[in-house]
Amino acid sequence: MLLTRGKRGISIAATCMYYFSGYYLWWGFPAYVMFSQGAILCFDRFYETEKTWKKILYLYFSAWFIYSFVTNLYPAWEVPMAWVSVVLAIWVINKNWDKIRNMSAKERIVFYSVIVLMIAGMILFVISKLDYLQTIMKTVYPGQRIDLGGNALEKAFSYIPGVLFAYKDFAYPNPCEAASVVSLFPIPMVLGVIYFFKTKKDKILIIGLEVVSIVFLFYCSTGLPKPIAVATLLSHSTAPRCVDILGYVNILLFAIVMSQKQEEVVEKKNYAVIPRYVVGIVLGIGAALFCMYYAKKMSYDYLSTKMVILLFLMFAAIFVLMIIPYKAVWMKSMLILVTIVCVATGIYIRPLNKGLDSIYSKPVAKEIQRIVKEDPDKEWMSYNSMVLSSYITMCGAKTWDFVNTTPNMDLWHKLDPHNKYEDIYNRYEHIAVDFVESDTSFELVQTDFIRIHLNIKDLRKTNTSYLFSQQQLNGNSEFDLKQLYSEGGVYIYKVEYNEK
Repeated sequence: MLLTRGKRGISIAATCMYYFSGYYLWWGFPAYVMFSQGAILCFDRFYETEKTWKKILYLYFSAWFIYSFVTNLYPAWEVPMAWVSVVLAIWVINKNWDKIRNMSAKERIVFYSVIVLMIAGMILFVISKLDYLQTIMKTVYPGQRIDLGGNALEKAFSYIPGVLFAYKDFAYPNPCEAASVVSLFPIPMVLGVIYFFKTKKDKILIIGLEVVSIVFLFYCSTGLPKPIAVATLLSHSTAPRCVDILGYVNILLFAIVMSQKQEEVVEKKNYAVIPRYVVGIVLGIGAALFCMYYAKKMSYDYLSTKMVILLFLMFAAIFVLMIIPYKAVWMKSMLILVTIVCVATGIYIRPLNKGLDSIYSKPVAKEIQRIVKEDPDKEWMSYNSMVLSSYITMCGAKTWDFVNTTPNMDLWHKLDPHNKYEDIYNRYEHIAVDFVESDTSFELVQTDFIRIHLNIKDLRKTNTSYLFSQQQLNGNSEFDLKQLYSEGGVYIYKVEYNEK
């Protein structure tokens, strides 16, 4: 509503483009955008309201949102989102500059007091997390990662096949990684340039967002020279994450441009406008063809011919209605279409669920909890899976192959006494383990996922007492496996080590 100056229809459509998107829902509601929006909105309301108690409240919440944004500690999304937030903050400051210059002494005291409180909170947070921060900064990933970008721009078009991700499995790389916001990229960017020259409103905001978009565009496509990537801190992001924020910037430009378009004077029965309709239709169809080409390219053979035709017609209609001259019926039709696309994209991703019965009502969960109650201090391991360890951890088991937010270097050095694989396991990591008779080795599957090929003799070094598996396992010369549970395709074994 702040960007659209109270235009509800555009605000609702733009909100759906983010909050009903596959990116927001598949990734478990990433909060960076919400914190940024909250901080900017409350900062603006601080200057708009006259009542002192409201000013204090708005400023407090703005500081809290900024604190929450800073302390989330995921630079890959945080850094590009910070640049967007800076642009929005500059716009709000410019918008309220006269009020800022004329702040009363009481307002200044409140303002600086809250700022000091916020900074003190951040310092206390850093102190409380100092051990973690020092450890994670020494890791190969994410601590020492430098990403100059490149080769990720195709993801900006994944909002097109993303409409179907909840209904038809997308295998490569997975729905979470492929999902994006419903940005309608690159149409809002192009229209933003046009409206920058066409109108006098929000020029600082539009030029700021366009400059950020262009930097992100190069970072995500060709990559940036190292000095520029480091200077802009984008080296701490990654192109596949930055492209998500590029999509969000396009949503902001959509809201701004469509708001300005709605304020245009409607030309009645003016035949001179017909060529603009023709050009708009041609450009809209051309843009849809362009976007469908890259959407098909990034989704490989995911889209059938029928799906391609359906999606093309849907997005061609949206693009045409965005580009042609303003008419209330066209604007309403476009906003309804966009909202339908967004709701269709997201409504089936996260079905409503009540309670934790989906986890704890299963017989295997009860069995794990029973064993843990009888043998609480013993280590568990999941076999040949990066997800089963999460399940047994939720059931109360001590699990050494659960997600390592910081690397378990004491254990890894036992398994790799010569530190041959330290660059692989010195990271934030999901873990899968299988057994081999050759020497233990570590394999980097992707930046946050390692596979341990564990020599059967080395299982003893992990102090594993119980194995959880989706396949039947047999003992060997180093240990026997006593089957404790077998039902529904899952197995629990107790490890009984042979005497040396």
